[in-house]
This record gives sequence, C-alpha cells and structure tokens, in this order.
Amino acid sequence: MDISLTTDTLLVRLSPLERLAAFRPSDTFEVPLSRITRASTERPAFELMLRAPGTSLPGVIKAGTYWGKHGKEFWYAPRGRPVLTLDLDRFPYRRLVLAHQDAALWAQRVNEAKA
Repeated sequence: MDISLTTDTLLVRLSPLERLAAFRPSDTFEVPLSRITRASTERPAFELMLRAPGTSLPGVIKAGTYWGKHGKEFWYAPRGRPVLTLDLDRFPYRRLVLAHQDAALWAQRVNEAKA
C-alpha cells in the first residue's frame, strides 16, 4: 500500500494483492483532507458488521467493504500489522482502516496537514 499527501488530498493506492483481497475494482482512494475528522493508529473495537464484498478470516485478515451500525467502512487490516484509522465525514465511507508499516507517521502527517 502506498500513501501520499498533497496540499489538500490524501492518496491511498492499494497493491494488486490488496485489491484482490478487498474485492475492490479501483486501486485508489482520494480523500480530501477536509473530509478527515481524525487520523489515529487505534484499531477500532470489534463490531458486528456485514461484509459486502470482502475477505474475512477471523484472526488473520479483514479486507473490503463492511457495513455496521455506523455506516460503511473500508478495511485492509491483516493481523499483527499497525493500522492507520481515518474517521471521515461526508465521504462514501465513514472510516478507512489501513494496514501500513508507517501508520504512526502517517497519522501524524495527516493531523499536522489538517491543523
């Protein structure tokens, strides 16, 4: 997964394997910084969710689009990898949960860019 930041947009590009696991037709998310309400490295608490479409192997990986009581979320979160969690407002997804080796650095960069 590649993440980059422009002056007003966070760009997330999934690898072909990540796209396959997530059943995602597009490899890119373009998230305006104005739509991000919070960036953190906290893995969201377990919530019963409907997977549609995606991959879920409990304790191994959660990838794809999920629907929960708060709305639609996108996950790509293999077990044991740090995650960047983006809470969003007025965006097709309510939350993006993305595994990335530099999740803490990206959370800091996003929060600083929004300040």
